[in-house]
Amino acid sequence: MFKVITARQMAVVDRNSEHLGVDRLLLMENAGAAVARAVVEHLGGNAEGKRILTLCGPGNNGGDGMVAARHLASEKAEVTVLLLSPMDKVKTREARQNLEALKNMQLTINLITAVTKEEVQAWSDLFKEADVIVDAVLGTGVRGSLAEHIAEAIKLANESNALRVAVDVPTGVDPDTGMYETAFNSHITVTFHGYKPALVNRPEKIIVADIGIPPEAEVIAGPGHVDALKREIKQEEPTIILIHGEAGPDETLEKTLKNLPCMYVAMHSEFLVTDSATRQAVAKADVVLLDADIQPQEVDPFLARETILILGSPVKYRGKAVHILKSETKQERTREALQRLQTRAKQLAAYLEAPVYVVGEVDAVAYGEVTYLNWLGTPVGEDEMKQATAAAAFLVAKTKNPVDALAAASYLLRESPPHVRQDPKALADVIIKELTVT
Repeated sequence: MFKVITARQMAVVDRNSEHLGVDRLLLMENAGAAVARAVVEHLGGNAEGKRILTLCGPGNNGGDGMVAARHLASEKAEVTVLLLSPMDKVKTREARQNLEALKNMQLTINLITAVTKEEVQAWSDLFKEADVIVDAVLGTGVRGSLAEHIAEAIKLANESNALRVAVDVPTGVDPDTGMYETAFNSHITVTFHGYKPALVNRPEKIIVADIGIPPEAEVIAGPGHVDALKREIKQEEPTIILIHGEAGPDETLEKTLKNLPCMYVAMHSEFLVTDSATRQAVAKADVVLLDADIQPQEVDPFLARETILILGSPVKYRGKAVHILKSETKQERTREALQRLQTRAKQLAAYLEAPVYVVGEVDAVAYGEVTYLNWLGTPVGEDEMKQATAAAAFLVAKTKNPVDALAAASYLLRESPPHVRQDPKALADVIIKELTVT
């Protein structure tokens, strides 16, 4: 059975791979080289003298195409790169670096920019004369209808007699649904790391290329989860309510939440019975936290169906809950120990029927078929659990994806030095900064 990975998951894995020490420039190099190998293979092992037109967009898919063009030039092909973007709009460090290489290859690569429909049409002979057309325009980056000049390039490519090779996903095809209005009609698609959902039933030949992403990139709770949340978080401030007993609200938990951009309210559990305004507030909350002396059944009648209850103990609860727990055992970091931790976390989440975040020497986040571990950075201490709970609760409240929110919390907490974690304002500042879209 082949691996299927969504565009969102691929973005997480790609970023986490970099966190593990595998630079995205290397991944791009491996991806482009894989495309070039596929082209040469389908030309019978010899690309010399073949006219190859590579269509490149401004993102990393375009960068993959630029690498492929460089490798094909080294195979003595006649390579033209048609960049469907202004050069100064090429987005990423990796793509810009490969564009600079192409700009310097004036003996072997013909680099052309076309940013209007008319400019694309002016180069229509390139499409008619090409032996191979490589589509590296958008890949998994498609959003809505294609720009006019891109649609024109795809039309000319589809009308040609060339061998058509798509990079990762044919331009125009939604990588997750397979839907499209106008799309590159490829004979071969070279995709990376795993099948994108849209490719499962596509008619063309699909080649899945290994580009050197470490398997741990799919396991680690890392910056990829933070990046994913940035694109999906609710922009409005969430409402977080802490329900406490006679001892009052925990001071550290309260300080941390008060420094985060949320509507935070602490209330005595008795108010749920005596005060209608309190009941209404709780019913509208995104997240409700319980102090240790309050049991879930005490607040359950007052919670809305969508409200998430944050629990600090492994108590089964019939509604929506997230469990944030401190591990009581010292965890080794051997392969066997990490595998056992994965299994135990998955079993605990299955028993509780809820996401769990076990904070320890190695953190574990689990729910359903998803299990993340985090052995990097500095473990969260017992005296920092209230800050960790506040941070995780805030991230859960900001998204509809609690598992990724917990993974992001693990990464942000462990990457923050202890003196930051122990300062509620400093920790809140780190979280706010990391979630800010630049």
